[in-house]
Amino acid sequence: MRYAKIENNIVVNIIKATQDFIDTLEGLYIQSDIAKKGDIWNGTEFTTPKPIFDSEKAKDKKLKNLKESYQEKINAIYKYYPAFELETFSIQKEEWMKYQQNSNSSTPFVDNLAQSRKTSKKEIMDKIGASIAKIAKLQGELQMKRSLISKAKTIEDLNSINVR
Repeated sequence: MRYAKIENNIVVNIIKATQDFIDTLEGLYIQSDIAKKGDIWNGTEFTTPKPIFDSEKAKDKKLKNLKESYQEKINAIYKYYPAFELETFSIQKEEWMKYQQNSNSSTPFVDNLAQSRKTSKKEIMDKIGASIAKIAKLQGELQMKRSLISKAKTIEDLNSINVR
């Protein structure tokens, strides 16, 4: 038969033994086919306690999933750009910022792009601005969700945060 060893109302061990063997042991042993280590014995029945919320471990896992999810979103945006073009994005952003302050600002890189693409400087600047806004929106979402994760008090709070 299966017996639960009880100490301070907690199941500390499970053994298979005969009643004769159990009678030779010290301590409280209760015959049970369902008791598990860690269960609580209230004198008449076994109950399983709710798991303890390990907030740091759970938050770390959620933050890792959040980071991976948003990295996938960024990778999807940039996946068709060659490395040399990605390296020019900071120049484009800088020139876009100057252009926002004064549309007559010197923007040699964007001017060359517009000329090569046979389009207007404004059209290029609008595309750069849209890209910046798209990245800013994603970054804002990421930061908001990261903040919610750090403030979560319960596993339910944490599980309610969608990292996708």
